[in-house]
Amino acid sequence: MRLGAATGALILFGCVQAALLLAARWHGEPAGGARLAGAVIALGGLGALLLPGASAPALPPALLMAGAGLAWAGYTLAGRGSADALADSARNFALGSLPALVCWLAAGPVEAAPAGVACALASGALASGLGYAAWYAALPALGTAAAGTAQLSVPVITALGGLALGEPLAPRTLACGAVVLTGVALALRAPARR
Repeated sequence: MRLGAATGALILFGCVQAALLLAARWHGEPAGGARLAGAVIALGGLGALLLPGASAPALPPALLMAGAGLAWAGYTLAGRGSADALADSARNFALGSLPALVCWLAAGPVEAAPAGVACALASGALASGLGYAAWYAALPALGTAAAGTAQLSVPVITALGGLALGEPLAPRTLACGAVVLTGVALALRAPARR
């Protein structure tokens, strides 16, 4: 609530990208010039997309968002060895629901419309769960650095998904999205150099 969406997204995706690039280097994964160039291009496109709406953040929410980015990177690293993406994602969601349930119960009585609960379950448990399962299934084919760069496409995919909700797609969003996707494609298609 104390951090704008654009600023939060820049912090989140910047931390995911940085953490996965560092993890790739730590584990000796080779990084070719084209892969690094693709990552820089994609991150630059994301910055151009989000910076006009970004503002200087307060430190506590910025640190929380950075922590979320590092957690997402950790989740990605953990999923690289997933043998059963759907089962692993279901287990992760079940385990993650326990602290959420405690927080919900601690909040006291909350009014919830049945339609709102159904939408939350459909988007949170079903759509997100299947999305994470698909991500875990794709991870073994990606290197760590490539996985980080691929995640930079999420805001672009989200913007395209907004079309289904009747949200307009501004020319700047199209141009920046094309830059992000070009960088992601370059990073994913480039062979890793040894």
